[in-house]
Amino acid sequence: MTRTLIRQLTSVAALLLACSACSSGSSSSSHSTGSSAPAGTGSSTASGVATTTGCVVDKITTAIPTAGVDTAFGVTQGPGGTWYAHGGTINRISGGKLDQFPIPDGTTASAGWLTWDGTSPSLWFSDRANGRIGTIDGAGKVTEFKVADGPNGADGPGAIIVGPGTKVWFTEPINSRIGVLDTTTGKVTLRPAPTADGGPLGMVRGLDGNLWFTEREGDKVARMNSNGSFTEWKLASGSSPNRIVVGPDKAVWFTELKGNKIGRIDAAGHLTELALAGGPVGITVGPDAHMYVALWNAKQLARLHDDGSLDRTWDLPHGALQVAAGVKTMWATNAFDDSVTSVQLSC
Repeated sequence: MTRTLIRQLTSVAALLLACSACSSGSSSSSHSTGSSAPAGTGSSTASGVATTTGCVVDKITTAIPTAGVDTAFGVTQGPGGTWYAHGGTINRISGGKLDQFPIPDGTTASAGWLTWDGTSPSLWFSDRANGRIGTIDGAGKVTEFKVADGPNGADGPGAIIVGPGTKVWFTEPINSRIGVLDTTTGKVTLRPAPTADGGPLGMVRGLDGNLWFTEREGDKVARMNSNGSFTEWKLASGSSPNRIVVGPDKAVWFTELKGNKIGRIDAAGHLTELALAGGPVGITVGPDAHMYVALWNAKQLARLHDDGSLDRTWDLPHGALQVAAGVKTMWATNAFDDSVTSVQLSC
């Protein structure tokens, strides 16, 4: 790596952190890494001029990582900073620098969904290409668990939910399965989703203690009840439900990419849908306790009122697919533009 590239990468990380500083199987293996060689170049702001002169509310900063085996996808807060998945590496932005941690079989890997429980020294990730889920700690140490292939080929784990206890749950859209890993034994158990070829994708644990997930190909939202049975809510054909979250009102909220709606299911099981133009995909609760949505077609980040109505939007030149809350910031990745973007909410 040239000295010029290293300077560029360090500059990108500093830009992304500047405003935040002034104030998302049956077998296992361990792999230790910890290189702090950053990977990324290029940045822009809402005005098109990159600066590091203090915190600016509504400032938008985007980094374009150096090309890898896959593009930027999952994003989350985690141990020591903001983490995002990037093919054969999982990267952390922290303290003005960008750390790049390789995962096993990096030339074929596709690091995807990320999740953190808020307290653990490690976060969880999925390797969609190699059919694995695993953990990575702040030093880059990786432990992976293999998920068995299904009738449609290699497993491609999606959303991950940690706990309670020693269980880690995940969706598997390629083979339409729900998986659970027992971290004590390393055993992965898989069961069919309620709709054949339904494509379970986003997942969240509701305040009722049950697992809720979207079935993108089946145009349904489903709940796995405590006794192992399923309850489903049918949406209009072609809705393409994607991500799902527990909202500030304690109800379950989800996006409908092709239906241009967001949906809400309350504790009594009542389904409500609201129009939201722009192709809603990613959804999460921000640091200000409001819901934020990535609008894929509109290339925007939207903030919602607690009732689901639109509050405001930010134009994102590189678009957004996944979203995560930061410290006084929102973060977004776009796998189709290979970009990582931060939006400064407050100072």
